[in-house]
Amino acid sequence: MQLTKCLGCVSNYSLNQGVCVAVANADANCRAYTDNKCVQCNDRYYLNGTCIKVNDLCLQADLNGSCLVCTKTYLLSSNRDCMEPNCENSSNYKCQSCKKGYVLDNANNSCRKVVIEGCETTEGDRCIQCQQQLIVYGGQCLLFVTGCLDYSLATKQCQLCRPELELQNGTSCVPKNCRNWTNSICN
Repeated sequence: MQLTKCLGCVSNYSLNQGVCVAVANADANCRAYTDNKCVQCNDRYYLNGTCIKVNDLCLQADLNGSCLVCTKTYLLSSNRDCMEPNCENSSNYKCQSCKKGYVLDNANNSCRKVVIEGCETTEGDRCIQCQQQLIVYGGQCLLFVTGCLDYSLATKQCQLCRPELELQNGTSCVPKNCRNWTNSICN
């Protein structure tokens, strides 16, 4: 009678010289054993001595655990981890910096849009460049009022003009005794 050799074994058994042998302390995430050692892990796991689960944002990883395919709403970064679309760079699945116009929310590991009225460029959650006719003040964009000495952040209006000027509608400081002020010209 001729004996046949096994070519593969069922889960929790190791192929040892053509015979399937039960594995002591079997790894539940190991798919295949050879000589009592795990040689292939289940999907979403990679082998590094034992089977290690890949990050939840990664759908498919290579044999070293580097991500190859990310979940639907994430992008694969140059260092093979997954990052949200508004993240500029990431490390170990954590966003390190965000694209222009977004700020890093460390609590949620995400980039949120910065909304500062009149702002064109932000740094963190502060404006550093405003649209024309506006000035940066305290990280916000304020209307530039020539000759204004006291500007209210709460109302976004000038409260006090230089002594030779008078306040007009809280939006401009005009020369005293000017009856008609249009486009920065006294008529």
